[in-house]
Amino acid sequence: MPEDTKSGNFDPGPPPDIGVSSEWVPCRRPRALVLRYEAEEGEKLPQAKSVKSVLAAWAKSRGMKKTRLAVLDRLEEEELDHLLQGWDARQKLIGSNVTLAYPVAVPKTARSQSADVDLVQRLGWLAEKALSWMNWRLRELHREDILEAAPAWRKPVWKHGDLGFRPEWAPSRVGRCLLETVGRQVVSQGARRWAFMALAAVGEKESLLKQGSLYPLVLEARDLWETAHDGEDLPKAGFLLGVAEQMRADYLRRTERKWNGLTWAEWAALYGEPAPPPVAENYTELQRPPRMSRFFMTYAGDDGACHGQAVRYALADDGRSLDMELLLPDKPEPGTYEWSWCSFTLALPKAVTTELARGGRLQAPDLRQLPDGRWVLDLKIEALPTGERRGKTRRILAFDWGLRKVITAVVMEQDKDGNVTQLTRPFFLKVGGVYAKLKELRAHASLLQKKADNLRSRRQAAAPAERDALAQEEGKTRKELADVWRRYRELQDQLAHQAANFLLSLALESGCSVVAGEWLGSLKSKTKSSDLNWRINSQIRSVIIDKLKYKAKRVGIKVKLIWPRGTSHRCPRCGAEHQPVVDHPPHFEPRRKPGSYGRTMTKPGTKHRPRRSSWFCCGKCGYNADRDYAAALNIGLEYYAEEEARAQAREEKKASGRKLAQAAKAYRQAVSYRGAAVARPFTSQNERFPYLSGRHGYKQTTNTRQWSCHGGNLCGWRGRRVSVTPYVIPKWLVSTA
Repeated sequence: MPEDTKSGNFDPGPPPDIGVSSEWVPCRRPRALVLRYEAEEGEKLPQAKSVKSVLAAWAKSRGMKKTRLAVLDRLEEEELDHLLQGWDARQKLIGSNVTLAYPVAVPKTARSQSADVDLVQRLGWLAEKALSWMNWRLRELHREDILEAAPAWRKPVWKHGDLGFRPEWAPSRVGRCLLETVGRQVVSQGARRWAFMALAAVGEKESLLKQGSLYPLVLEARDLWETAHDGEDLPKAGFLLGVAEQMRADYLRRTERKWNGLTWAEWAALYGEPAPPPVAENYTELQRPPRMSRFFMTYAGDDGACHGQAVRYALADDGRSLDMELLLPDKPEPGTYEWSWCSFTLALPKAVTTELARGGRLQAPDLRQLPDGRWVLDLKIEALPTGERRGKTRRILAFDWGLRKVITAVVMEQDKDGNVTQLTRPFFLKVGGVYAKLKELRAHASLLQKKADNLRSRRQAAAPAERDALAQEEGKTRKELADVWRRYRELQDQLAHQAANFLLSLALESGCSVVAGEWLGSLKSKTKSSDLNWRINSQIRSVIIDKLKYKAKRVGIKVKLIWPRGTSHRCPRCGAEHQPVVDHPPHFEPRRKPGSYGRTMTKPGTKHRPRRSSWFCCGKCGYNADRDYAAALNIGLEYYAEEEARAQAREEKKASGRKLAQAAKAYRQAVSYRGAAVARPFTSQNERFPYLSGRHGYKQTTNTRQWSCHGGNLCGWRGRRVSVTPYVIPKWLVSTA
């Protein structure tokens, strides 16, 4: 804004034309201009988005820079102060706004027309009517022409005429929200069809699917897309891999011989029908119409918090609760006008009140039903960034995935001359206790599944008098099975948050601006032993990356994924490639008991499982280290090389993925080790699951012993624990401020 605007002497002149009568309102805040507009009788208020666009164009014509706009339902001094405080806080922070969702349970009763009503019953009536209608619309819209046009739809999706009309039994805005929910699913299916068409254009797709060579199929599809669609964005390789796996499963279903020895084509010939092709010809043959098994509806199609006609919500005076109103049916088969408002109060979690106090804004919630029948509202908040401004730096945190160690990370920096220096020794995140608990839950679920199947077989063959007792016992067993799998998923989610917080805390405390990690084309493993396959597949690395990205976005840290080819077999000190990975370090000797005279500590009859291929050894310069540690260093070097290659190719053509990695070979260099610093102790990121905040505080040693930080809710199973083990060096990192 101009200086005279800040001092209060700015003359805005006549108000801009927004379609209705408007006038400038005097405001005691020197940095705010308030425009009040209202519609006369017979006029319609313009939408907030159009008002913002008109005001933005007007501010630009008046020379106002960094102007922030907001459309309020009513002018209140407290709300205006809250808005300005949020903008002031935003100026002191770096990062981006992110939308956070917090599930809050819906109460069982509510007030409707001065009487208490059963809220769960009315929600059930809504779900019964809406689910059947949404599944019918999804079946009708599952056509090639609709899915082809769906990726171009912009939000709000309900405005597109291809979706059809709202249901006759629902009010206007409730029907609009149902259309928005259906439309978003159609858009997601359209994106998958787009990926399918890119893969179907490959000439040798049938032979590649037969061999299971999915990644070469993805690379060829990307090359063909780049040739045919010059200038358009390339499909994401990870997204293409997911669709390619679905195509592979469909190909096996069409060509494999079943238990009777016949394929699908042979069965068709037996009945005189045409044989189906081995590969689906279009997306609707590959994918059935999506079906919603549980109710879900977004209120994004409504008219806002105060003027909504399907949901209304307002923050209470104390700021700790939310007054909600939902428009719900009065009977199981409602008409358009047989609906009423049900009001109730939701107690807000502390995390929500904290974000709102920092300047976050509530957005339209989502209503959904959990598998156990409970109802929740997902409260969405547009949260402000939390990163503090810091000086420019070329310091990064490079990490690599592992099996016994989930993450191995190291801090690196590039100076003005382009030389890369390693600043810390490696940090290892070990979660052996969590893995053991996950394995126990998985084994328990397998036993419960066998028991439930046995009870079902017994119930089907039992006499009528015994069936009720067996059915009751089977129901209890299946409920226990669902609880075990729920605990399994919750523990995996906690592990993902733990790993993401570990990387983010280390990057913040070390003053890094980028977190560089290993990009894995397919996170599934089928070729190793059963235990290693389970370890790799249970790490949910893609979930860790997703959580890390949104957490890093809030604090202004970039997340870059690097092509990992050869990082575990390249020497980070001399750059020699194709170096071996051995089982043990040089001069390794197994531990022995004093006076054992050559006998190892392993007791007779116990299994001895040595670590296989866990140590990197360079035959050229003699450097040796843990293979994940060496890979993390190479990933950091690869990031700097790719940045140099990207800067050179910026004017010619955008490069990414494999081509960028090939171009970066010319810019690779070796890393030197300064090793005179270590990051400070980590801070807690989550009050519910304390991140590395041990029950008795931090335990730091002054010698070469490990520095162990226990995770509050992720340790304690049979003595196992979660720990971070850097080697302690008593010197802090150099400040980058």
